[in-house]
Amino acid sequence: MNAEPDVLTLIARQATGAMRDAESLLDQLAASSDTITLAQAQSTLGAGPIEIISAIAEGLANGDAARGWTRSIRRSIAAQTRGSSRGRSPITCASCCY
Repeated sequence: MNAEPDVLTLIARQATGAMRDAESLLDQLAASSDTITLAQAQSTLGAGPIEIISAIAEGLANGDAARGWTRSIRRSIAAQTRGSSRGRSPITCASCCY
């Protein structure tokens, strides 16, 4: 089995430090493919793209949630333009973070 390095980071974040949870998530991903991509892992695990999550978190940390949402929607539109949103609407991409 091969996995992109960012996949392993995503698994660690999703497992929140619990080794058994991380193993379970890795097993779930490994069952679907020999090579695991970040996009596949995000889709399977229901995790939003890190750019969108970061924009929202940054806005919240700065006390400006509206700005965070605006940036996350802009980033999801950019992701859709690049083709990395896999056909989902910008709102769907932004809402997948929650």
